[in-house]
Amino acid sequence: MFPHANSAELFVWTGIAAGITTLGKSTTTLAVRYLLVGIIVIFIRGNVTEFITKQLMKRSKNQNERS
Repeated sequence: MFPHANSAELFVWTGIAAGITTLGKSTTTLAVRYLLVGIIVIFIRGNVTEFITKQLMKRSKNQNERS
């Protein structure tokens, strides 16, 4: 159903959600927090990937100019 989901993340989510449900609290705030953290992590991963790609492209360009 969710091919992009990481099974470890789902395991953590269900464990925490079960604990919160046992306490009689809503899992809505947990879901919103997971969403926000996910967006932030995706943003950071994208920026790191872009930075690394630019560095490798510069390195490749410099090596091609030397040849």
